[in-house]
Amino acid sequence: MLIQRQQIAGLIPHGEAMCLLDQVTEWDEHYLNATTTSHRRADNPLIENGRMDTVTLVEYGAQAAAVHAALQQSGLDAARPAYLGAVKKLRLFAPYVDAGVAELQIQAQCIFSDKNGAIYDIRACAEGNSLIAGRIVLVLPA
Repeated sequence: MLIQRQQIAGLIPHGEAMCLLDQVTEWDEHYLNATTTSHRRADNPLIENGRMDTVTLVEYGAQAAAVHAALQQSGLDAARPAYLGAVKKLRLFAPYVDAGVAELQIQAQCIFSDKNGAIYDIRACAEGNSLIAGRIVLVLPA
């Protein structure tokens, strides 16, 4: 089941203005894969001086994890928003995201979750090459 940007925006705390993912291409109870071309959009708030630092892909991974957490809670219905609580073991494989790359793949794999939060491994890739990998903690406020 493909999930498009407008539906994704309804599942993250930022809403439409900061929604960086274009679509969810697949997901199950432990994993979510999303794609995007937002790294090429002139209105991307993470682009500075015409380029985007690779570290900002943490936000892409956090959005993928937040969407997964929301889908696990209640599907596309109203879900509690998830917030980024911590970033661990982050590895950067390039200094900048190449704007010439057609599409980014963003993956989030749930390691642990309960009613208060979740731990996810995240990864961002372009054309089969890893750009970042790390672990994040999501907080689900009451």
